[in-house]
Amino acid sequence: YDHVKNGWGVKYHIENIRKEHITNPNVKRLITIMSFLAVAILLIAAMNYILIAISSLSRRAKGVGVHKCNGATSMQVFNMFLWETGIIIVISLILVSLLIINLRGLIENIIEVKISTLFTFQTLWVPLLIIAIIFIVAGVIPGRIFSNIPVTHVFRKYTERNSAWKRILLFIQFAGVSFVFGLLVVVFVQYERVMNFDLGYNPKNIATTSGRIENIEIAAKTIENLPMVEKVAVSWLTIGGYSGDHVTGEDGKTLFSTRLNIISPEFIPLYGFKLLEGRNVLAPGEVIVNEEYVRRMPWTDGAIGKQSSGSNTLGVIVGVMKDFVDSSLFQEKKPVAFATTPKWHNSISVKLKEPFTESLMNLNREVAEIFPSNNIVFSSLEKDIENRYISVKRFRDSAIVAFIGILLITLMGLFGYINDEIQRRSKEIAIRKVNGAESWNVLMLLTREVSLVAIPAIILGIIVSYFIGQDWLDQFAGTRIELSIAIYALLSIVILAVIIISIIIKSWRVANDNPVS
Repeated sequence: YDHVKNGWGVKYHIENIRKEHITNPNVKRLITIMSFLAVAILLIAAMNYILIAISSLSRRAKGVGVHKCNGATSMQVFNMFLWETGIIIVISLILVSLLIINLRGLIENIIEVKISTLFTFQTLWVPLLIIAIIFIVAGVIPGRIFSNIPVTHVFRKYTERNSAWKRILLFIQFAGVSFVFGLLVVVFVQYERVMNFDLGYNPKNIATTSGRIENIEIAAKTIENLPMVEKVAVSWLTIGGYSGDHVTGEDGKTLFSTRLNIISPEFIPLYGFKLLEGRNVLAPGEVIVNEEYVRRMPWTDGAIGKQSSGSNTLGVIVGVMKDFVDSSLFQEKKPVAFATTPKWHNSISVKLKEPFTESLMNLNREVAEIFPSNNIVFSSLEKDIENRYISVKRFRDSAIVAFIGILLITLMGLFGYINDEIQRRSKEIAIRKVNGAESWNVLMLLTREVSLVAIPAIILGIIVSYFIGQDWLDQFAGTRIELSIAIYALLSIVILAVIIISIIIKSWRVANDNPVS
C-alpha cells in the first residue's frame, strides 16, 4: 500500500521476517565480525595444538622409532596419533559441555540466544562439521610428521632441523592475537565513549514511567509530595522513541520530519536541557525546538517568535535548546520539537533524592499503595539508557573472553616453541657462552628469531583489526572514536613487548645456566 501526498505519506509492504533480519546491515555486520572471532579462535587453537605436537618431536621421536622396530608401519603410527587427537577432542568436548551447563546464564546473556536453540537437529551439523575440521587439521599434520620419523632414531639422537612449520604456526597465532586485541581496544574505547558521552541532558537520579495513567496531572501532584521526590514533570513520552511530525514550508510541502514530544513546563528544568535562546514553555501553544530543527528551516533571522508548522507541534517558538541524544547514538542527529498539549500527557518523570536506589524502591512501594489500579512502575533512566547499548556491552564482553582465550593459547604455543628451540640449540648456546657470550646475548638470540616472525604477523593482524573495527564503528552515527595510526602503532608495540617479555621469562634460567653442566 502506498499513499503519499505533498511529499508526506505512508508506505506499507510485507516482508519475510527471517529475510528482513538476515539482510539487516547491523545483523550482517555482527555475523561477519563474530565469524572472524570464531575462526580466529578455532584456527589458533588448532595451530597451537600442532605447534606443541611438533615441538615435542625430539622428545617423542625415540618412542615412534621403538614402535617401528617392533613392526609398526607408518600408517599404524599415523593412526595412533589420530586416535590421540580424537581422545583429546572428546575430553575437550566433555569439559566444554560442563562449562556450558554451569555458565549457561552468562553465555546466554552474552549471545542473546537460548543454548537449547543452538543444538537442534537442524543446526547440529555446524558444530559437528567444525569438530571434524579441527580433528583433520590437528590430527593429520602431526600424524604425518611423526609417521615419517626414521626407525634409526632408536640408535641415534634425532633432531628436527626444519623449523619452518613451527614458525608458520607461530605466525598465525601472533596474527590472531593482534587482530583480536586491536578489535577489543576499539570496542572497549567506543563503549566507554558511548557511556560517557554528553547526552545534552542529565539523566542522574531520574526515574520514569509511561502508559495509560488515569488523571495523570493529579497523580503527578500526589507523587511530587512524596518525601523521596525532588521534582516531577509530565509528558507524552520520556526520552527516546519519539514519534514523528512532518514540518511543512510556506508552499505546503513537507520539509522534514521532526521528533515530537508533548511536555509540561517542568520537563525542561527537570532533565536539564540547555536553552541557547529564548525561554521555557509556559502555556499551551508554545514550542521549543533544537538546533537541528532550526538548521533545517529556511530562516535567516532566528527562530524565536516564528510559527512552527507541524500538525502536532503547531505554535509559537519561544526557545531553542542545544541538540541532545533523543534516542541513541546509533542514529544521526535529528530535529526535535517540544510542544504543550496537556491532553496528550502519558508519562511521568521524577527526580529523586539520594540514595537513588533506595528512593526508587520506596517510590515504587508508595505509588503501588496510592494507585493500586494504575500499575505505575518507575525505572531508572540511567539504566534504561545503558540498556540501549546492551548489544555493544555484550559484544565487548565476547571480545574480552575471546582475547583472554587466544592470549593463553598463544602463550602456551610460544612457550612450547621456546622450549623446543632451547633443546634443539642447547649445544650452540653452550658453545656461545664458552666463547664469552653473556646472558643477554643468548636472550637476544632467541628474541630476535621470534621477533622476525612476530613483527609481520602483528602488522597483518593489526591491519585486519583496523578494517573490521572501522566496519563495526559504522553503526554509530551519533559519535565514534577516530582510529589513528598512532593508536595501532602503540598496540603493536604492546603486543610485541608482551611476546618479548614472555620469551625472556621462559629462557632466563637457560641463559644464566653454567654451559659446562
